Amino acid sequence: MPTKLSPSSSVYPYEDVTALLDTATKDMEVGQLIQVPSFSLFDAMCAIVIMDPKMDTGMVMDDIASRPVFNINMRVTPTEFIWIFDNILIGQMTWLSGHALSQTLFTSCHILRLLEINEYDDYEGPSGSTKDAPQPPREFLVAVLKSCVLAIAKSCSLIWSEMRKGQVYEEEDFMTNKFGVSMFEDIPTASLIAMLDQAEYWMEAEGTQWIWDHCGDDAGEVLKGVMERIDYCRVSIFTFLDPSLQTPLFFTRIFVVSSLLL
Repeated sequence: MPTKLSPSSSVYPYEDVTALLDTATKDMEVGQLIQVPSFSLFDAMCAIVIMDPKMDTGMVMDDIASRPVFNINMRVTPTEFIWIFDNILIGQMTWLSGHALSQTLFTSCHILRLLEINEYDDYEGPSGSTKDAPQPPREFLVAVLKSCVLAIAKSCSLIWSEMRKGQVYEEEDFMTNKFGVSMFEDIPTASLIAMLDQAEYWMEAEGTQWIWDHCGDDAGEVLKGVMERIDYCRVSIFTFLDPSLQTPLFFTRIFVVSSLLL
């Protein structure tokens, strides 16, 4: 019987199976391989070295484990919103180029913990500014950032669904494994569009003035950057919902616009 490991902080009942594997493989020759009929070339290409930080994406290094827990409800400034959005967009583009979700989109706390963002757990963090600087309105987080991040995740979900249907070409290097993580498939697209409309409405009603009052000489560029990203999210979602617009030219434009935003 396998020997249980000593108690740790893990909630999973891990067991040491080294002795079991040694016994099961003692009659095998060096280099001999036993495989099930369903073992494919893709499975072989996805093989990893466990506990190798360069290959094992589930490995948590000591320096990462010791970091303080990130407060997902920390307020963000407009420039921080742009930085967060662009890095998530980079993750989306990298995923579409053939990398795994665990190495791209799922490295973002705002993707993994998006539904934890709410209007009640307010936290006035440093927000990248001086301690005495005025805190940005909470709506930059709960209205603008949350809706835009959700739009990216939802667009990835729609892309994933089309790829799984086999209705596209050149999908060999596309990684469909979601690692059991939700991409908010259960959230109605109509609700997302309403959230984006609310974000734009708030920007026009209050957010624009706050940017002009607090972003100095860069206010014009910051305001343009925020509004362009909201528009990008809305256009991409609407287009993914309309099959008649899903042409090679559209996807080319999406990539071009994404690169211009970044």
